[in-house]
Amino acid sequence: FKVTHHSQEYLAVLKTFDIINVVAIIFIGLATFPLALFVYYKILTTPPFKSNYTFRLIAIAGVVDFLVYLSDLIFLQCSTYPSLNWFFDFLNETGLSRFVAISGFTLFFLQILLSLAVAINRLLFLVKRQLLQMHGRLIFFASIGVSAVLSVICSVITHPRNFNYARTYVGAGEYAHSPDSGELPSNLGYTLLSLFVSSAVFLVTISLARSIFAYRRQISLGGGGSVEKGLIVVAISNFVNYILFVGAM
Repeated sequence: FKVTHHSQEYLAVLKTFDIINVVAIIFIGLATFPLALFVYYKILTTPPFKSNYTFRLIAIAGVVDFLVYLSDLIFLQCSTYPSLNWFFDFLNETGLSRFVAISGFTLFFLQILLSLAVAINRLLFLVKRQLLQMHGRLIFFASIGVSAVLSVICSVITHPRNFNYARTYVGAGEYAHSPDSGELPSNLGYTLLSLFVSSAVFLVTISLARSIFAYRRQISLGGGGSVEKGLIVVAISNFVNYILFVGAM
């Protein structure tokens, strides 16, 4: 693995930034996920929600969001703390760091594809409600299955083959770790493929929002367009998440 040296001034600023970043991430997680997970639990256990496959899909997508949050916190943010060197040295020495990269990319793609599946199910509820009621179970499992398979395929293609946690010396004989993608055979190709997948989901979700706008005008529904706005927010947030995730890797 690679060893990186930096000036003391740079390391001091980086250490402060890391602390603020981790504290902010933990605070946001504590402020949002406990309540969200409780809601997902109630959805999966309370009639009539537990018999609605769209609600089940929303709950599963929410759990995947939580797993992405944990993965980012543990395997990206915490790598810069010397007290956890034993853990990241273990990942490097056993070759598990590559498994971490594959798992992280798989969760990321699964997150955005499940968001797309939720958007499609919401669209079907508006324009093809009878189809959703008749084949809700099939659509539910197809949404999960297709999302999972595509996530694994995209992850295997795009993850950094030589990913590891490079040592970065922080002074006083101490070192920490930072995610290092290594030398990729075609860094531009991998990046463009990842960008293409996320961009496709972004554009399709925006198209779904536009379709719902048109449907509302056709049947003269009111409500201020909350469904469409929700789809647009999901599309934008997932696309921004892609940029942050790949940048961190």
